[in-house]
Amino acid sequence: MVYMNGSDLEEDCGAATADITEMIRALDGMKEDPPSLNLVVEMGGAASWQLPQMQGKGHEYSRFRLTDQGVEDMEYMSLRNMGEPETLTDFINFASQTYPASHYGLVLWNHGAGPVEGYGSDSNFDGDSLTLSELRQAVSTSFRGQEGFDFVSFDACLMGGIETAACLDGMADYVIASPELEPQDGLDYGWLTVFGDEEFGKTEPVGKMAGEAILDSYESWYQEKGQDVSVTMTLIDMEAYDSFHEAFHPFLAALPPDQREELFEKLGRERQSLRVFGSRRADTFSEMVDLMDLMDACRMVPEQDALYMELQDAVKRLAADTAGSGQKGGNHGPDTAASGKMEDTSGLSIYLPSGSNVQLEEDMGIYEHAGFCSAYQELMMDYAAYLAYDEEIFWENVENGKDGTVCLEISPEELTEVAGAYLAVFCDSGNGTDYYMLSTDSDVEIRADGKLQAVPEKSYPGLKGEILCLIETINLESYTEYMAPILYNGRLCTMDISFDDEHEDGEIRSIVPVENSRQGTKEVYTLKEGDRICSLYPFAAMEEASETSQTENMPADAEIDLDKHYYRGKEIVMETPEDMRLELVEPETDRCVYGYMLVDLRQKIYFTEFTEL
Repeated sequence: MVYMNGSDLEEDCGAATADITEMIRALDGMKEDPPSLNLVVEMGGAASWQLPQMQGKGHEYSRFRLTDQGVEDMEYMSLRNMGEPETLTDFINFASQTYPASHYGLVLWNHGAGPVEGYGSDSNFDGDSLTLSELRQAVSTSFRGQEGFDFVSFDACLMGGIETAACLDGMADYVIASPELEPQDGLDYGWLTVFGDEEFGKTEPVGKMAGEAILDSYESWYQEKGQDVSVTMTLIDMEAYDSFHEAFHPFLAALPPDQREELFEKLGRERQSLRVFGSRRADTFSEMVDLMDLMDACRMVPEQDALYMELQDAVKRLAADTAGSGQKGGNHGPDTAASGKMEDTSGLSIYLPSGSNVQLEEDMGIYEHAGFCSAYQELMMDYAAYLAYDEEIFWENVENGKDGTVCLEISPEELTEVAGAYLAVFCDSGNGTDYYMLSTDSDVEIRADGKLQAVPEKSYPGLKGEILCLIETINLESYTEYMAPILYNGRLCTMDISFDDEHEDGEIRSIVPVENSRQGTKEVYTLKEGDRICSLYPFAAMEEASETSQTENMPADAEIDLDKHYYRGKEIVMETPEDMRLELVEPETDRCVYGYMLVDLRQKIYFTEFTEL
């Protein structure tokens, strides 16, 4: 069964139609005689379609069966909301009754946004999605609710979280999903040919063999196409979920309630060391982090140590396999980890709220009904209350120090509220009032007495003479990752850049669109010849700078006024491979002023005053 919510993915680029073509090609390419396989599709959720059978008035919503000859048994229906659980339930019932089988699989195709916004975005119904509680309702009340599916696969971004596994507990043998963004092409449906193998289902469970085929084809698809993009896909063995929860719940319960605030402060200080998933804007923090990174941070008392080891083993069994580039996982997860990501990932995400989220109260109300572990729900509700507490940071004036340093003084008491300090380089936009941030640097000396000092760099990473505004997102001992806001071929995006021992001069990892939507974009790009890049630099108004100048965050789905929030650099075109390599670019120092960007324990961002050198 393929539940294909076309949305803007079909409207803008015909992605659903392309995948239907892939499926037909796979059915046609199976070995020997076609197997006893029924591939049943329900299509809707888009205002327009490239598939010929879906064009024309009254043809926007349909059910059909795919064969090696193409679309058959087409049934047109009136528009339905694919974000309603009853719509998915009815499709499962229809497919189960019309095409009874010995084994069942369900593919959920569209956008994904993780445990809060859930799966799907129906363009015909204001982008309505299925929350995890609605998804569980849809499957549990269907004819497959008791016996379940051999596998459930998400061809959607950000659905590879532990909350998704909890949602489908008891209703699927295996779940295949990505904790990360998917590239626009999503899954390679050549994996369907596994159903034509003579040994299919004889040596291993059907769900496992299908899942392994999905992972193998997903990884090789982008390699064969020469697209050097980061891909991640996890095969979750649902038989191991109970043992995971039996370790997870006691581990969290062992944390004494009177140490929770100490834990919350620790999470604030260590947030930049947690592996994160999904896209983000310059003023926000990702709320999906690596499961075992977070659990490692939650180790507060000796009583948790043995439970942590049990939890670690349980996660390895749960995340049975993860598709990627062949990097070896460390203590956290399976033998293979995510392509294009750091080593030692668990292969599963978990929700960790952030104080930068202006919709935090609303989101926690949704998350509370996700059906995940009660101990974690309680802990996160307390954490959300901690994040909502209105605390501000105060400091003394920024001054020039000796030897060209930029100095800032904060009282030791205020310093305990600071999670991160970055020297920020600002540039005059030309009117003497509006300044834009050119770059940030975390190489700051922070003394116990509250004195901060840093030496401005003489040059900053950029492309073809244009400096990129690097904002740190992850800081590990051997790996640092930044995001830089850009216009990529005229579209607002972030460029992800990393530095490690192998790439000391930096490596451009990917380019991800920034949408005024909370759904994952299902678009990940790599820089190529012909691309147009325009660096964007966040504005900071000099006259508004004060001892409590805290940034004003926007809702994740708010429309972004580029000219209000960003200064636009010069547009450059990637003409040769050399153009796509990072270089060091010297700024016009006579236009630069210097200050600090501070991040507090609740992920609120502050800018200090500026000073000239």
